[in-house]
Amino acid sequence: MESTQARRRQDNAAVPPGKGLGMWPAWLVLLVSLAVTAALWQWSAARIEEQMRADFQARAADIRHSLESRLAGYALVLRGAAALFSASDEVTREDWRQYVAGLQLRRELPAIQAVAFARSVPAGGIDSLVRQVRASGMADFAVWPEGRRERYVVNVFTEPYEGLNVKALGYDMWQDGIRRQAMEQALRSGRATITQKITLKVDEGGAPAPAFIMYLPVYDRDGGRLHGFVLSPFRMPDVAGDLLTPAVAGVALAIYDGTEMTEAALLHSGPRETAGHASRFSARETMPVAGREWTLSFSSEPSLENVAAANRPWQALAIGIVISLLLFAVMWSLLSMRRRAVLLAERMTRSLSESEQKYRLITENASDVIWLLDVDTQRFLYVSPSVERLRGFTPEEVMRQPMHEALTPQSRELLQRILPENIAEFQRGIRKTHISEVEQPRKDGTAVWTETSTRFERDATSGHLVVYGVSRDITERKVAERRLRDFNAELERRVQQRTAELERANRDLESFSYSISHDLRAPLRAINGFSSILASEERERLSADGKDLLDRVAKAATRLGQLIDDVLEYSRAGRLAKADERVDLRTLAQKIAGELGETYPHAVITVGELPAVQGDPTMLRQILINLAGNACKYSAGRERPIVEIGAQEGEDEVVIHVQDNGAGFDMRYADKLFGMFQRLHPESDFQGTGVGLAIVKRLVERHGGRVWAEAEPDRGATFRFTLGKGRV
Repeated sequence: MESTQARRRQDNAAVPPGKGLGMWPAWLVLLVSLAVTAALWQWSAARIEEQMRADFQARAADIRHSLESRLAGYALVLRGAAALFSASDEVTREDWRQYVAGLQLRRELPAIQAVAFARSVPAGGIDSLVRQVRASGMADFAVWPEGRRERYVVNVFTEPYEGLNVKALGYDMWQDGIRRQAMEQALRSGRATITQKITLKVDEGGAPAPAFIMYLPVYDRDGGRLHGFVLSPFRMPDVAGDLLTPAVAGVALAIYDGTEMTEAALLHSGPRETAGHASRFSARETMPVAGREWTLSFSSEPSLENVAAANRPWQALAIGIVISLLLFAVMWSLLSMRRRAVLLAERMTRSLSESEQKYRLITENASDVIWLLDVDTQRFLYVSPSVERLRGFTPEEVMRQPMHEALTPQSRELLQRILPENIAEFQRGIRKTHISEVEQPRKDGTAVWTETSTRFERDATSGHLVVYGVSRDITERKVAERRLRDFNAELERRVQQRTAELERANRDLESFSYSISHDLRAPLRAINGFSSILASEERERLSADGKDLLDRVAKAATRLGQLIDDVLEYSRAGRLAKADERVDLRTLAQKIAGELGETYPHAVITVGELPAVQGDPTMLRQILINLAGNACKYSAGRERPIVEIGAQEGEDEVVIHVQDNGAGFDMRYADKLFGMFQRLHPESDFQGTGVGLAIVKRLVERHGGRVWAEAEPDRGATFRFTLGKGRV
């Protein structure tokens, strides 16, 4: 270090006075760069503030939308409960328990404490109501608080019937002014209505939490007389816990009942991340909530602000200052280097010879072979000592040999083909490194594979074209590649063999299923025939049990015959040759709608715009009649069954759909729909064998398409299948 500094002092002293430029350009660069850095810092600070505000507003909007969605969901639960009464002459306690259990509130809507029904009765009917409830199994049922009133709204059903919910049974809500006000408002509006902030009766005497109750009136089936109210109580901590997800972390929420933000109106105030934190952003808005108004107060938390703080413009300012100092240092260095240029050139000349010696040491001790070849004389100018380890020849022996003796005959042919091309590229001014794999003979008669990297240069002294090359031993890699190729070839052969065996097994399986189904028809016809004769000639002599068994045999034989027909149809769907004709799907669907209309006269079957496609008309008819027939069957129980056949065109394919308003199904079991003998409904509700959709899947796939379904229980189903646009 000391010698370097001394040399620099000598260099500076050796520069004649007046030859340097002075250092004012370096100071100018520093001032300009610092000014630009300051401007960028201010702009960055404004951008970060804007981004933080936008993030805060987006998270606050997410909270509000989530709250609206949750409250709408709660109202839908009550409307579903009210519909239960509208659809039944009488709802028992067991009916109510099963309905609420099916909602799976603990998983889907955990904030709902219970779903209850409160019966509305006049003063003269209260004793009858008590006797009725006690007769249903609630022997200790009683109306509370005690006393005679003109009207009662008594809680008679509460589910889940456990924990604190049990205490609410028998409570007369009409006598409570706050609850009666919400019920009266619900009667006037016909919509779900909530109370103002209250304490639940089941929480009195403990540690009460702010709460509210949502009411919805229930009328008799004719819609005339008030039957009572369905209701759900909510504790605000549970509502907030269901509402505030990690996605909206960083925003504190307070909810007030009404438009005034007072302690008495406070429904919820979430815990703050840091006590006493002064929020950078805040917002307040009022939203309608089931007949009332709530005020939402949002405040930013340190975690939201710290996300931006990690990227605050102070970093940009620090980086800008560092860059400015670097520019200043570079400028200063350039000016200083100008003053030492002559001495530096001298020193570089001296060090050049030292570097040449170092590179020679590196070359002679490298494991790869480094060599130079004169293209004009076809002789090696230099070969590193490592060639003896690679090929067994000394460098001197290799340099005495002509170039072609360094390659096997096959590699010589490769060189004779690519060398003129590489030289032509060099003469066109293209300078690049060429990599090739060649085989070279060893002194012991064996051969070694090498990966050779070459580059062409023109020798400044002789004017000859010189190749600079490096050769690396890759014999082990070539052996591994050969083994890998042999392994891949063997693997491909085995895959083809297994594929052929699998296709043969599939054909044998289809033939076997067809033969078995066909052979079952003879004994089945005998069963049908004999049971028919027995029913017509001997039925009157049979006992009641005998007649029942005979009917069961006939039904089972009929169902087995249908099952055999479906299995045969499924087998034929895979074996029959597929025609390729122009098919007008709209005309085909209209004919099918007419046929189904005779079987299901109450069904409304509409056919939309359908394209003409290339395909097998028989198979396409089978697809549509199976899907449309299922739609009619599963919607037959509706007062007005509706079936729609339509299509939508995508970028690469046409999607045909069949939609109904029938029983639907649970999407958790959708993967079973298209399997053989798979059913999602009891046979007592809907007859069938579970083969029709499997046939649809096979026929759609034979057209190069795919089929799937979407549904909700009791809300209908939509089946879709595709045909590629190349087929349209």
